[in-house]
Formats: sequence, structure tokens, C-alpha cells
Amino acid sequence: MDISLRILTKADAKALLDFETVNRYWFEHQIGGRGEGFYSLGGVQEHIALFMLEHKIKKMFPFLIFCSEGSILGRVNITNIDSVTNSAEVGYRVGESHTGKGVAKTALKKAIEEMSKQGLSKLIAFASTANLASQAVLTKNGFKPMDTIYKYAVVDGKDIDCIRFEYEFK
Repeated sequence: MDISLRILTKADAKALLDFETVNRYWFEHQIGGRGEGFYSLGGVQEHIALFMLEHKIKKMFPFLIFCSEGSILGRVNITNIDSVTNSAEVGYRVGESHTGKGVAKTALKKAIEEMSKQGLSKLIAFASTANLASQAVLTKNGFKPMDTIYKYAVVDGKDIDCIRFEYEFK
């Protein structure tokens, strides 16, 4: 599948709301919810404004994943950029109907390539111990498992344990 990454913009609000709404149940049971206020045009516009501000001050890169037809397939966010350690965290989400097709793997590879241009030395990612698909996406892109963080988050009312992965730029 031919995909591309692009930085999130104000013009993406309606398409992003549609994408997030269609995939809400899927995401909330995989990585936790965003809260009811997010699922409105105003909520998404506020979300985009915050992400654009973070991007402007070089604290994050909020990417949308697009297919060649122009539909949103998912997101990759590079967050918590630390200019002292030249490190950041990476997270991604792919719509349910696009899982298992290499979208996350390809998008993460493209995000790593983009971040290499930004001078980062390390990316950190977290994957649930139960999410073997996400762990595979990370390892196939050169991430190494480092340790397990117990009770890292609450998803669907349950504590989840996550593995912390690191990617070292060459």
C-alpha cells in the first residue's frame, strides 16, 4: 500500500473527526479513550490547535498517515521532544480496517526517516505486553525492547503493562 505522512493542519479537522469517530471503539479498547469532548468539530479543532502549537515550538511532530487516494489511515505522533538529549517519544494508531496491511510499519519507517533529518538520537515507544502486532511493528523498524513498565496505563478500566522500546539513530 502506498502511503504518505503529512503534518496535521487546521484543514484536517473534519476528516480527522470522521476518522477518529469511525475508529473510536477500536481505539478506546486498544489504547484508551480521548474523552467525550474530543468527538466534536470544536473538540478536534482544539486538539489540532494544541498540536500545531507544540509543533511550532518544536516539541512534537503530529503526522497524519494518508493513502494515495487521500484518506486518513492513521496517525504517528513524535512527542516530548527533548532538545538536551535529542530524544523523543513516538506513538501511532491505525484505523481498524487498515490493520494487518503494513500501514503502521511503513508509516513508522517514514517517521523515523523524517526524524533523522531533525537530529534526534533516540526514539522511545511503548507497546502493551498484550499487543504483539505493535511490538512487531517496532522491532521490524529497529526498535529494541528495554524493560517492562507495570501498570503503565489504564485501558478499558484495566491496568496494562507496557514494554518500553528504544530506537537509536545511526
